[in-house]
Amino acid sequence: MEQTDISGTFSTNLKEQMRRRGLGMAQLSRKAGLNETAVYDILKQRTESPRLNTIAKIAGALEISAADLLKPSRAEGMGRKLPPAGGFSSCAADRIKWHRSLEGLTQEQYAARIGLKRAALNNWESGEFRLSLDGAIAIRDAFGLSLDFLYFGEDGGLAEGLREAWRSWRDGAGAQVERKDMARRLARARIAAGMSMVDFANSIGIAKSNYSQVEQGKRMLTVDQLYRCWRVHGISIHHLLGGEE
Repeated sequence: MEQTDISGTFSTNLKEQMRRRGLGMAQLSRKAGLNETAVYDILKQRTESPRLNTIAKIAGALEISAADLLKPSRAEGMGRKLPPAGGFSSCAADRIKWHRSLEGLTQEQYAARIGLKRAALNNWESGEFRLSLDGAIAIRDAFGLSLDFLYFGEDGGLAEGLREAWRSWRDGAGAQVERKDMARRLARARIAAGMSMVDFANSIGIAKSNYSQVEQGKRMLTVDQLYRCWRVHGISIHHLLGGEE
C-alpha cells in the first residue's frame, strides 16, 4: 500500500529524534507506553497513518511537541505544497465542534466570540478548509484551547476541568456515537455508489477486514482515510464525523 507524506515525515523525524538522544526502539517503546511492534511499524512506514494518540505518546516520551514530529524537514519541504483542503482539517474540526457544543454556542455565537465570520468557522467544522493559524490563535485567546490541542489533540495544556471533559467525551460516549454514526453513514454512501466493501476499502486505502470493522462500528477511519473519502467519493468529512445530514 502506498504510504502518505504524513507517515514518511513522521518516521523520518522520529528516527532523527531517537538518534539525537541515543534511544533504541525498545527504550522508546517503554517510555511511550507503546508496543515495540507498533514503534517498529512506524519507523518502517508500515502504518497507513500515525494515530493522533500515538503521536501524542511518542512526543511526550521525547519531551517535544507533536508538531516537531510532523514538520517536514527543510529538504523534504522544498517545493512541496501544503496538503489540499481537507488534509489535517478534520482533526481540528471534531475538537472545535466538541468545544462549541460544550459551551452551548451556535456557530454564529462562537464565531463572534473569536472575532471571525461564521462562514470561516463553518468551513473549518465541515473539514473543507484547514484551520488557519490565525483562527487557531483566536480560539486559543478566546477560550484557552492550546494550539497543540486544536491541531494534534494534545490535552496537557488544557485547564483541568476542560481536559477531563474532553477525555471523558473522547473515550466514552463521544467515541461510541462517532463510530456508530460513521458506520451508518459510510455504509449508506457505499451502497448508494453501488460499491462492494472490497472496492470501497481499496479506494480509500484500508484493508477490507479493517473496513468491515468500521461499518460494524468497532473502529474509526484514520485522518488520511477520512480525507480520501472526501477526495475520492465526495463524502463530507463533517458528515462522517456526525454533522447534520
